[in-house]
Amino acid sequence: MRKKSLVIGLSIVILAAGCFLVIDHIFVFAHEDPAIQQIEKTYKNAVKATTAPLEADEVEICKVPKNLANPEDLDFIYKDSWTEYSTFKLHTLKSKEATVIEQLWNQFPVERGLGALCHNPGYVLRFKKNGQSQITTSICWQCGNFRYWNGEQYSSLSAFDVQSDVAQSLLALLSSHF
Repeated sequence: MRKKSLVIGLSIVILAAGCFLVIDHIFVFAHEDPAIQQIEKTYKNAVKATTAPLEADEVEICKVPKNLANPEDLDFIYKDSWTEYSTFKLHTLKSKEATVIEQLWNQFPVERGLGALCHNPGYVLRFKKNGQSQITTSICWQCGNFRYWNGEQYSSLSAFDVQSDVAQSLLALLSSHF
């Protein structure tokens, strides 16, 4: 009986060790996978972008039309002026309202993941301080992702938790202006 218990116990230990090695190998392999490394890099950069203090005194908002064919149609976000895009609905928030938008942006619920970029509903936000653009982001609530431009670099697609209180508060605030 004792010998049988010893064999069963030893079998459990060997099985557990084998499972640990398989899991460890999968974990190491996953971190060596370029696609997973890119998702992790995108996630870390998005967290930095959304939590960086901007101290914006103005936030420009652009309501993206539902019939937007593809993300390339958003090339206008890089331009210093949106006035030539009169077909898009634009609104500028200053002081207190701009601060509220920035506070929500600094709490934006970034997640790991990818998705489409349909912009339904979609908004582009440009945070400005003393007239200078600090960061511009396009956000899609249907797909739960966003991209941003910091004046030097266009980010990879980043995911966020659409159902979070912060994301829903930001959507409600932006929607209230259009």
